[in-house]
Amino acid sequence: MADHSILIEQSADAVRVTVTPPVTGFDYDDTLPDYRAARGYAGGLRMSCGWPIVDRVGDMGATRKAVRRG
Repeated sequence: MADHSILIEQSADAVRVTVTPPVTGFDYDDTLPDYRAARGYAGGLRMSCGWPIVDRVGDMGATRKAVRRG
């Protein structure tokens, strides 16, 4: 069985969550409107499947969120 990971990346105006390598028969990938939603979704996958999260957005997501509030 291949080792999977959950990748969080910023796209143009959303945040993309991708499971790599893909799981046959399941589509876990999703595009979410902001970092908080993407991190929550990825956290749920991590808790239910045990896969590690590779966060390529990190603090940038928190900064963007703060800018939107201000």
